[in-house]
Amino acid sequence: MFRAYSFTSVLLLVVFMSCNKQNEIKNGEGFVDVKGGKIWYRVTGQGRQTPILMLHGGPGTPSYYLNPLSPLGKDRKVITFDQLGCGRSDAISDTTLMTIDNFVDQVNTLLSALQIGKVHLYGHSWGTMLGVDYYLKYPQKIKSLILASPCLSVHMWVRDADSLISTLPDSVQILSTIISMESLRILRYWLKLLTFIQIPFIQGRRRFQRIWIQPI
Repeated sequence: MFRAYSFTSVLLLVVFMSCNKQNEIKNGEGFVDVKGGKIWYRVTGQGRQTPILMLHGGPGTPSYYLNPLSPLGKDRKVITFDQLGCGRSDAISDTTLMTIDNFVDQVNTLLSALQIGKVHLYGHSWGTMLGVDYYLKYPQKIKSLILASPCLSVHMWVRDADSLISTLPDSVQILSTIISMESLRILRYWLKLLTFIQIPFIQGRRRFQRIWIQPI
């Protein structure tokens, strides 16, 4: 009887250790195949706390500017990646790939490739839009959602920016207007491509009432 219990205990221990080993996320860099090309990623940090995935802004800005947040890896893995068309990931010119569903799929494919079941999701600027849409589609995979410089409604963001510009001296406003003409042209281009990310503020606020902001 004792030998039977001992054998069962050892077997369970081996299975448990094997599962932990499979779920271990190794530090390093690599590429993952997604629809439209390959995306680059990097894993840093140490510890076994829930990992954190960083979503950079843009669209079109590489993830390098998030490097100062690497100290978050003192007790967990930190995953950064360049979205398709950015940085070290493959460049794209096919506008049919520039959809929110495709960006969401990139995030999900990366997490699946790394065998990560649940993460803290950090989004900055455009990354907050992507993070929100990922959460709405895969809430069971998100332990917490962190939004830095959020933009949940582009139209409201533009209106708020205009109100702030109006408080500046006239000379600065004139310069800002000249610069904004080109920026507006670019913004209009992106709005045509990204109309799918417009989230009405009131509706968005109601849908996120259950999200609690707390230390990770």
